[in-house]
Amino acid sequence: QPVRFSPGFESYVQKRLVGRPVEQAEFEIAAEQLLRLSLAHPVKCGYVLAALQELQPTIVRYPGGNFLSGYHWLDGVGPKDSRPRKTDLAWYAEESNRFGTDEFIAFCRYLGTDPYIAVNSGLGDARSAVEELLYANAPADKPGGQLRAKNGHPEPYGVRWWSIGNEMYGDW
Repeated sequence: QPVRFSPGFESYVQKRLVGRPVEQAEFEIAAEQLLRLSLAHPVKCGYVLAALQELQPTIVRYPGGNFLSGYHWLDGVGPKDSRPRKTDLAWYAEESNRFGTDEFIAFCRYLGTDPYIAVNSGLGDARSAVEELLYANAPADKPGGQLRAKNGHPEPYGVRWWSIGNEMYGDW
């Protein structure tokens, strides 16, 4: 069944985002781009968020693509101003790490969708994957959960959907 938007938004999507009928469109939303857009153009971001809400996704994955192979989840938690800026090894672009696990969970809660977290199997290892799982799901008095609570999120996120790696291309 084709995706249906409200008439005003459907027109906006057709003219501005993809230039073809909505039912033929393929949407890929990058969280960092959405964050940058929201800071620079709050009205446009509102359109994107409205579109996502109308789509009613049942699950959203983060991070995605080949980017994941060089991403370390710890770089994306804690105070935003303390997060390291790094070069993304897949695209050779700067990664600000201003959108990380906590922001992703908030984004999913806003949309009313299930979060799906992919763990790094490129430069990552099993220990890092377990630590990320504990950060997301452990009680606040247990390892992993203690760090999440310290970062202002005492309740476990209850992430049910996980994957190991994605698009393993590159020399890492």
